[in-house]
Amino acid sequence: MSINLTPEQQAVIHHPTGQHATVLAVAGSGKTTTLVYRIRHLVVDQKADPRSILVLMFNRLARLQFKERMAEVGIPSALRPRVETFHSYGYAYIESLVKRGLLTRPDYWFNEKEEEARRTLHMAINALEKSRDIPPESVDIEEALETISLWKGSLIPPSRAGCRSNAHLAAVYAMYEELRSEKHGLTFDDFVPLTVDILENRPALLNAAKAGIQHVIVDEYQDVNYGQQRLIELLAFDQADVMVVGDDDQTIYEWRGARPEFITRDFQKIFNNKPHQQYILPHSFRFGPLLAQCASNTIRNNSGRVAKPLVSFDITRPSNLTLVESQSANEKTLDASTQIASEIISLVKEKGIPPSQIVVLCRMYAQLSSTEAEFIQRGIPFVVDGEKPFYARREVCVLLDYLRLAALYRKPISAETITLMLNVLNTPSRLISRDVMRVALLEAQNSHPTLAAAMEFWVTRNNDRFYTRQQDHLWAWMAALQTALSAMQQNPPQIAADVLSTLVAGIGYLDHFDHYYGKGETAFEHKQSVLHFIDHARQTGLTCPDFLSYITSLDTTRGAGPANLIRLTTIYRVKGLEFDVVFIPDCSEGYLPCLFPNEGRIFDTARQIDTPEPSDAIENERRLFYVALTRARQAVYIGISRRMLYTREQKLEESRPSRFIDEVLVRPTVDVMNRLQQLASGETGAAESLTHAVKKHGGAKPVMNALLDYYLPALNQPILAKKLASLAAAIPEQLPALPPQTKPRPSSLHSSWDRVKK
Repeated sequence: MSINLTPEQQAVIHHPTGQHATVLAVAGSGKTTTLVYRIRHLVVDQKADPRSILVLMFNRLARLQFKERMAEVGIPSALRPRVETFHSYGYAYIESLVKRGLLTRPDYWFNEKEEEARRTLHMAINALEKSRDIPPESVDIEEALETISLWKGSLIPPSRAGCRSNAHLAAVYAMYEELRSEKHGLTFDDFVPLTVDILENRPALLNAAKAGIQHVIVDEYQDVNYGQQRLIELLAFDQADVMVVGDDDQTIYEWRGARPEFITRDFQKIFNNKPHQQYILPHSFRFGPLLAQCASNTIRNNSGRVAKPLVSFDITRPSNLTLVESQSANEKTLDASTQIASEIISLVKEKGIPPSQIVVLCRMYAQLSSTEAEFIQRGIPFVVDGEKPFYARREVCVLLDYLRLAALYRKPISAETITLMLNVLNTPSRLISRDVMRVALLEAQNSHPTLAAAMEFWVTRNNDRFYTRQQDHLWAWMAALQTALSAMQQNPPQIAADVLSTLVAGIGYLDHFDHYYGKGETAFEHKQSVLHFIDHARQTGLTCPDFLSYITSLDTTRGAGPANLIRLTTIYRVKGLEFDVVFIPDCSEGYLPCLFPNEGRIFDTARQIDTPEPSDAIENERRLFYVALTRARQAVYIGISRRMLYTREQKLEESRPSRFIDEVLVRPTVDVMNRLQQLASGETGAAESLTHAVKKHGGAKPVMNALLDYYLPALNQPILAKKLASLAAAIPEQLPALPPQTKPRPSSLHSSWDRVKK
């Protein structure tokens, strides 16, 4: 073979035929390389027919990379097996049936026709609102799309669709499916359910589909949902060897249907027709021992996992983990964003780290607001991946529209007034249809001098336009607009932050999110987004007109190209990716971990498909933290904010460092692993230095276990290992205190970073 492979990788590659296998691969363990060489062994050494091998990857990028890797290791093109995603397999199978005349050609709703699904969903919602089966604007289109995707991924049809977050979504699902069927539309979400349905109900087609398949290899198995699992069973169950590869410690997609119990427990029960072997790939090629051990220290606290080590393949590889604590200035508490911004400037300007190799990760987008604001103030170009910048998110835009509407409250009704009224009409819900309000506003343009006069007419005169409950909502709306307008017209006028706070209270904006999404994580994130935005408005000190102008002028990229942008996103969006440097700016209790009840959004009302018990919330959160740590090749910076944070009840409380900070065991890990690397490099006195570190930190048992069980044996140090084991055994296990705060280094840039402020 052309590269050095670990004994664990070699064992997977030479796994005997006629058996199933589970491969638990830690972050950065080279699982793609292992699987590619497994295929090379099958088709070159064992002369297996490549047509008998089916490889299922989790997404398109992984599929492309896998194909490229097969070429790189020298597998001839004629010997390369079929590599598919679950969706691409379903699409290809449906197309094959269409070409054989066994299925009517569907209208595929993806690529240039992707918006057709959204339009059809809008039609379904509008139809239900007009028939009064659901209240006006009671369904969020994005939530509906996500929930329908979950139902389909779990093979739950509309007739059995249950939803815990919004009872109206089941009706929307049923209407949407009716309209989609009429249009013969198929989305990505339909490929696997339709394929499974065909294979389950047409035995001849099932026999033809699985004929000749002798090996099925499934990547990222911890992320498969019920529909994908069912497809694997149909294609492979009675004849193929199945090898599944994944890491239960990186299971972070339960909320979108992933079922980690398949890899931790159920695989051997389901595929019980052949012997089974479990393999572990414990060595990471991504980072050095310090980061490997910090991540391992944390994840070992999860109980619902398969215990496995995480050790660095290259003991000499440098890596670092730094705690960045907020600092006080003039007795005012600050979060860590200021120091993190300074550190990023230093990394780019002084150390030459490409901006594209730096990522800022959060648990939820609302946490990024203070970091985004700091970057804007310092002139750091950035992009928010997967969401709009904090000032352009929907909940903030609605609030700004209320502010603009208040300024127009006692002015003649204009086209802008009508647009703003419709934008905010049912946020929060006022049970008023957009069509009714549009007609009322157009009529009022001709008969009332101002919006205030029109609204007063609607609530004080008997009319058939608005019924009593709607009039009550209009009264409260009028009061909020008038109060906000009065605050703007004071001399001097109130600052925008105070006016925004008045509006939020007057319209019951924060309560709206609880009513709309339920009192869970989604509502919490939207509320945090609003509250952080108001905090930012307060920091500017601007009045309403100036603040609106300021918001309109913001550009996070500052004209820089992608290579010069810092990426800000959630941990969910970077699994499978890696960067030189990772920042986690807000590692506080309530944010990471964010401990809401981990209850599945959907269920089968007929219980024909069991909904598995979700993981404990804290174990989910710890896996998220673990994934964040293991994205870094060189360094991780964790922000510990000493500032006031909003609780679930919107009360300001002083932040507390996340429990994960203690679990990382930074001080003993740094001391021991640095001295281990000195020993590996052959430095004089390194053994004595490492002995001193063990005497000091022998109570950090996870660190000692890795040192004694893996690293010292790898360095062929049996005598030293025996001595240190005796020392460590005499010290009771204990958790050290947090290390002292890390101060940011000074900094000074080039190219598009020249304007960045130190």
